[in-house]
Amino acid sequence: MFLRILLLAIAITTWLSAFGGDEAFYTERYRQLAASACQGTISELYYSDDLKSPAQVALERVQDHYADQALLRYFANAAAGRDRWNILVIMLARQRNGRLSVPSDEVVRLCEQGLASPDEWLRTESAFGLGLIGGVEQVPLLQPLRADQCASVAEEADTAIALINDRAGGPIQ
Repeated sequence: MFLRILLLAIAITTWLSAFGGDEAFYTERYRQLAASACQGTISELYYSDDLKSPAQVALERVQDHYADQALLRYFANAAAGRDRWNILVIMLARQRNGRLSVPSDEVVRLCEQGLASPDEWLRTESAFGLGLIGGVEQVPLLQPLRADQCASVAEEADTAIALINDRAGGPIQ
């Protein structure tokens, strides 16, 4: 029920934003929703949709460029690696679901930044994301992660490189 109310509120906000509303107002509302999504963090690295909070689900489903802008800013300003992980999970879901209004390169950039994080969940999700949408130019960034002390990071880096190789038509030297 809460999710339906939240989605209705977002739909109304999205509808109003279509009429040239105040960008700062809508971006701030989405920033608040992003903060809520980070507070209700998923408790497992390898998660199922039923572990996601209503705020996370709502942000994954809404189709509004203000949401993307707010999420990108939230990622840039978040100090905690786990907050950045939450935002990256949402952005990758938006990418997969065709809800993203910014170029995929923006999400690739977030993934590249996440590879250098001390947070192993963020490094893992970043490698996973590059496996989905990265290109041959990201392989050199993934190579060192194959020897990461965290097994999930190393496994995702290997998988990402294999996926990129497959898309490129063969092994990358």
